[in-house]
Amino acid sequence: MTYSDKDLQIATEIAYFDLHFAFWDIRAFAKNGLKLTEAIDLFKNENYDNLSNDDIERLNLIIDYLNKDPQKNWKIIDFKDDNNKNQSGLYGIVIDTGDGLIVSFRGSEDITDPQHVKQDWVNADLALMNNTLTEQ
Repeated sequence: MTYSDKDLQIATEIAYFDLHFAFWDIRAFAKNGLKLTEAIDLFKNENYDNLSNDDIERLNLIIDYLNKDPQKNWKIIDFKDDNNKNQSGLYGIVIDTGDGLIVSFRGSEDITDPQHVKQDWVNADLALMNNTLTEQ
């Protein structure tokens, strides 16, 4: 399957939200994956008070994009969350698009957060610039 730049942009946007929490909550019931629009709705309902207006707008744009095309029945089928303190900082999700898979990763996160400075900017990015294999 060939994905458009917009498809890949949406997949990247999805990786910046902790949608795996919605996936984890009903993983036992979602043997075939969790429909992405359902995961976003669950995530918004459970985290609404902690989401910025920008976050809500970005989530709504993702839902609108996926709902425009009935063929875009994307599902989250797996994730890797090593983004806690004393972990590598890697975060990625696997999206089943119905005719292929997209593996989407977060890039380096907020440099003003000391945890991300260490995980993303020093241990990963700086190490890559020095030709060093990283945990991510």
